[in-house]
Amino acid sequence: MKLLLSILLFSSASFLFAQEEAVKSSELILGEWQLDSISANEKTFKPKEAVYLIRINRSSIKYNTSRNECTVKVDIAEDSISYRGAPNCTRVAENSFGQMLRYFGAYEIVDSSDLIIRNEYGVSYLRRK
Repeated sequence: MKLLLSILLFSSASFLFAQEEAVKSSELILGEWQLDSISANEKTFKPKEAVYLIRINRSSIKYNTSRNECTVKVDIAEDSISYRGAPNCTRVAENSFGQMLRYFGAYEIVDSSDLIIRNEYGVSYLRRK
């Protein structure tokens, strides 16, 4: 009986700790980030003509391209970002770098200061602003 109780207590504690870690991960992503580079098709692209900022909150992402401001509703899980619809952007013609910006997919936060987002289009490298 004591063994069963010990196992139940340990399992409950492990489950609660895992939930707390998930909340921490999805909380760490919140805030303002700056794009450093994008890797796609075995090439690395760095912004040259503009500073690309992204602001992440619990339900949306706001970001700038070289000529547009965009907002998109999102779902943020412990390790991924999903768009809930298409980004709503101002309708100014975009350069090729601005067209590469896609902030959804699997993400990883390194040392609380670097954000890496991976999706089928490439990998975006950002740092906390």
